[in-house]
Amino acid sequence: MTRHINIILTIFIALTACSSPTADDKQTPSSDTNVIELNMQETIITSNEHKIKAPKDSLPIHGGLNQKQIDRYYPEILDTIKDRRIIVSESIDISTTTDIYVSMLYNTGTFDQMFLCTHDKNFNLLDSYYIGTSTMFDKTSHVIEYKKISNDCLEFHHVDWGYVKKKGEEEIDTLSYKKYVLTVTKTGKIEKK
Repeated sequence: MTRHINIILTIFIALTACSSPTADDKQTPSSDTNVIELNMQETIITSNEHKIKAPKDSLPIHGGLNQKQIDRYYPEILDTIKDRRIIVSESIDISTTTDIYVSMLYNTGTFDQMFLCTHDKNFNLLDSYYIGTSTMFDKTSHVIEYKKISNDCLEFHHVDWGYVKKKGEEEIDTLSYKKYVLTVTKTGKIEKK
C-alpha cells in the first residue's frame, strides 16, 4: 500500500513542479486574511489508508500545506519533527459544534505521522493529539486505522506486525494490538477514553 502512496506522491510532485503559470492562471488574492488560496485546484494525496482530497474552495487548514500554512494553522506541532516529508491535512467528519473543525494532520512519505487537531471558526488551533506513526513493512510494521463511532468520537486501532515462529517456520502475524477512543468536546479539547 505504501508503495502506491509513494508512486502517487512522486507523480503529484512531478506534475506540480513541471507546471508553469500562464497569463490565464492568475488568481485574484482574497481580501480575507484568514483564508489563503480558496481558489486552489483540486488536490488528491493518498496517505496509507486514507485518500486526502482538498476540493476547490476548501478550508485553508486542509489539503497540501506549505510552511506558511503550517506555521499559521498548526503552530509548534511539527517543531520537533526532523524528518519532514509531505505535510497534508484532511477534514474529519466530527460534529461537536459548527464552530469547531477537526482535522488529521499527516507528515507522510514512506511513513505516516498522524496528529488529530481541532481549530475554531477562525482557524486558530485549539488542541492537538499525537496519534503515532504508521510504517511500511520492513520485517516489522506499525499500522494505525481509525473509524468514527459517534458524532464526537473516533476509535483508533494500532497493530504491530512482524515475523513470529510457528511450528518452526516464520510467519507474519500480529505482535501487539491496542485500541482507544478519542473524544472531541464542544470546546475543541481532545480527550482520550
